[in-house]
Amino acid sequence: MRELREGQGLSKSEFCLMIDLSRPYLNAIESGDANITLRQLARIAAGLAVDPEDLIRR
Repeated sequence: MRELREGQGLSKSEFCLMIDLSRPYLNAIESGDANITLRQLARIAAGLAVDPEDLIRR
């Protein structure tokens, strides 16, 4: 997820605003320290313009 976000030139702050997540929670997700719901996965995937499945496979 981090690679995709950075590849699109999005900072954590910008991305958090886009998908309505807090920055500490995004940090935890990107570091693998948080579990996410399917709804959150869908919001993240939509924000990155990828299929949710693409995030799971990585």
